[in-house]
Amino acid sequence: RITVEQVVGERDLKTAQAILDGTLKAYSLNVDEPTLTDLAEQMLWAAAGSEEIVRMCLPYMTRKRDDPWWNYVLLHAAVPEGFKLILDHGVDPDVPGGGGYTILHHLASDYCNEETRVIRATLLLDAGASLTTRDPLLKSTPLGWACRWGRVELVQLYLSRGADPREPDAEPWATPLAWATKGGHGQIVELLRS
Repeated sequence: RITVEQVVGERDLKTAQAILDGTLKAYSLNVDEPTLTDLAEQMLWAAAGSEEIVRMCLPYMTRKRDDPWWNYVLLHAAVPEGFKLILDHGVDPDVPGGGGYTILHHLASDYCNEETRVIRATLLLDAGASLTTRDPLLKSTPLGWACRWGRVELVQLYLSRGADPREPDAEPWATPLAWATKGGHGQIVELLRS
């Protein structure tokens, strides 16, 4: 019994293509009685580290480009090339996740390294992501989140792309300066004031 998760884990491109072509019966660990679309979705989700499998799966995607499912897929895209392919497929760069936050928000709190954060944020901004979206919990923009978590390079990127360091319409406790000050991020406080 072949599962798409196994095929992706082995990076078996020939078998992956046969599954997508419908010439090889496959299953998924996550979906009972999967359709071809289900298999393609599960393969794409599991293929976060394989640019080629991401490329193979995208033509089979039927979800709307602003479906929150894409937020989850983008969060788990392990390589920038796969991340970019998904964005180039037309996925909304501001697609909200379950908590109402965008990928730009999440990057500030994410476990990835700073270089990866900046690469992903740049790709999102190049795809048209908004720097003014506020999440419902912290009532903050992506810049606010970057300030809260002390992400200097993200703060620099967001400011260079036009983020407003003052955010006069924000709750006083949710401004970038308030977050940087509360967090003791002196370098960010200086950036915001300069």
